[in-house]
Amino acid sequence: MLRLILIMAAMVWCWDNPFRLVYTNDGELCRFQDSLIQLYPGTIDKRTIRTLKINYWVRTAEKLAPGNLIIRQYCLIDLFEDKPCHKAKIRKLVNTISGGPGKYRTWAESYTYFLYTQMMLDPWVKRFSDDSVKSMIREIKMGFAYTAYERSTFLRYPAPFGDLWEVPLDSETSVMASSMCDPDNDVEVKNIKRYKKDGLVTYNIAPMPMGLNGHCEKQRHEWVIRAGIPDGFKFYDGYDKKYKNQKAEWTDLLDPRRLFTIPFIW
Repeated sequence: MLRLILIMAAMVWCWDNPFRLVYTNDGELCRFQDSLIQLYPGTIDKRTIRTLKINYWVRTAEKLAPGNLIIRQYCLIDLFEDKPCHKAKIRKLVNTISGGPGKYRTWAESYTYFLYTQMMLDPWVKRFSDDSVKSMIREIKMGFAYTAYERSTFLRYPAPFGDLWEVPLDSETSVMASSMCDPDNDVEVKNIKRYKKDGLVTYNIAPMPMGLNGHCEKQRHEWVIRAGIPDGFKFYDGYDKKYKNQKAEWTDLLDPRRLFTIPFIW
C-alpha cells in the first residue's frame, strides 16, 4: 500500500520518464551508496550515474519523508559529476532535519543517522567549499556534544532518541563534549531536554517527526540514565529488525502524527 502510494506520487511528480523507474530504498540503497563513496575520488560509469539520478523513491521521499538517504544520494551525484547541482536541496534538507537555525542543533533521525549522512556530507563540503553546510554540521555536532551523558569518565554517549545504535560519540564530538558537557547542568537543544531528576540524569525527548520517515520520534519520551544506560530505551539494531511485520511498518509510517507533518516540513 505505502509503496503503491509512493510510486504513484513519483510518477506524477516525475512524469518525464515514468516507465523507467528505479525504486531502490532502505538498506539496499544505503549499501549501494556506501559502495560508491568508497570509489570516490575516482570515477563511476555513466550507467551508475544515471541510476543515481533516476531513483524516483529518492525524489518522492525528499517531499514525503526527508532523511539521510536523500541527502547522501544528492551528495554522491554532485561528487561524481563534479558539479554542486544539488547545493540548494542539500542545504535545505540539512537545515530541516537538524531542526532549523540555532547555536546548537540535533538530527531528527538520531545521532547514528547523522553519522551516516556525514559520510557523504564531509567530502561534499570539502569538494565544493560550502560554508553554510559546514557550519550546520558543526552546530549539529556541538548539539550532540552539549546534550551527551557519561557512561564512564572518558566515554560519552549521545542523547537517546530515534533509531540509535549503542555507540559512543565519535572522537571529534567526544572532544567537544569534554569541554561542553556537564551532566549536572540542565540543558535544552531542539528536541532534547536533559536535567537531573531524583539525582539521576534524565532526558525528556520531544517528538520530531519528518513526514513518513520512520526513524524520527513521533511521541514524547522520558529516559532516565541508570549506571550509564538509558533505562528502558531500545537501541537500534537494523531496519530489518525494527518491525515485526510489514503491517506494523505501515501502521507506524502512516500514523497521523507523521502524516500530518508533511505539509509543514518545508
